[in-house]
Amino acid sequence: MGTTRLELYAERHNALALRLKALGHPARWSMVEHLLAQQGCVNADFVALTGLAQPTVTRHLAVLVGAGLVACDCGGGRAVYCIAPGAWRALEADLVPWVRQAAAFPTHCETDASCCTPS
Repeated sequence: MGTTRLELYAERHNALALRLKALGHPARWSMVEHLLAQQGCVNADFVALTGLAQPTVTRHLAVLVGAGLVACDCGGGRAVYCIAPGAWRALEADLVPWVRQAAAFPTHCETDASCCTPS
């Protein structure tokens, strides 16, 4: 793939893409789900949760933190992670209207092949 030309897109689209990309791995979904259930967690818990090596867990957490979806308190020699509600509210504000619009969309390509056939 070529270079992504982020400057071509609105900042809100770039921010949304970053958050969605961060959620594009099942291990990260598992980590987010765990954080929601625990309301905070230390890094070592994720190794047991995912079965992944510590460096892999650290990288996944860094992606979630980098996207702003998870916050980290790295003081005292132990990294403690938690959900960052502001980013999730922004994700909800961006996605919910589109999900509702797409769910109510009148054309269903699986039953109306003409919608997908070039003229």
